[in-house]
Amino acid sequence: MYYLYVKTHKLTGIKYLGQTSRDPYWYQGSGKRWVNILKKYGGDVDTEVIFESNNKDDIRDKGIYYSNLWNVVEDENWANIVNEEGTGGDTSKSPNYKEAMKYRDLSKLKTKEHRKKVSESTKKAWDKKLNSPDFDLEAYKKMCAERTRAMWAQRGFTDEDRKKRADTWLSYIKEHPEVTTKISETTKKNWLEKSKLYEVTFPDGHKEQVKCFRGWCKDNNLPYTKLYNTIRYNKPSKDGWMVKIID
Repeated sequence: MYYLYVKTHKLTGIKYLGQTSRDPYWYQGSGKRWVNILKKYGGDVDTEVIFESNNKDDIRDKGIYYSNLWNVVEDENWANIVNEEGTGGDTSKSPNYKEAMKYRDLSKLKTKEHRKKVSESTKKAWDKKLNSPDFDLEAYKKMCAERTRAMWAQRGFTDEDRKKRADTWLSYIKEHPEVTTKISETTKKNWLEKSKLYEVTFPDGHKEQVKCFRGWCKDNNLPYTKLYNTIRYNKPSKDGWMVKIID
């Protein structure tokens, strides 16, 4: 989900128009002039989300619209240096971004209402994405794999390094089987205590309630991913399985 927001600095009254895919109340913005204001006058700001969408183009169009409507570049009451078009790229590694993070408003994260709103908004966006007719699951998996590889590369790990780490771990647990047993027992205990309750509808129509869904699939030699996808897509599998989260 993308958010277009307006931040108002309480002490100076200066405003800042921005957009982010992060939590807009937590993210403080990374504009150079805006960050300088935070550094000089403190990070006490109000945040108003004026538009949200899972479509990047919609956010860009709204950003251009409000930039022109409020003349955010020319008006001295705004801290924007350029119109908000969402073309700034990834600024998470820039000094401005890191500086702005010092002044983020964490108070909003402490309310259950806010966390619930963010959670519901995220679930709604993913449900729409996964159920759209043009969604390509295989392409999405490939993209996730590429992002994971890029993340490890940024940390200085090549594919060969990752393989060595995996081989080292496999070698260790073969020599110390008690470690695997302990991890397995602890994991099962945690899953049984914290796992949600699921209702599984079988192809013949009868239903069964289970906990620790992944473990249940493994014990019954059933394909976890296929069954769990019926929750994601909110529709039965081709062979008649259907799973719902009860609690």
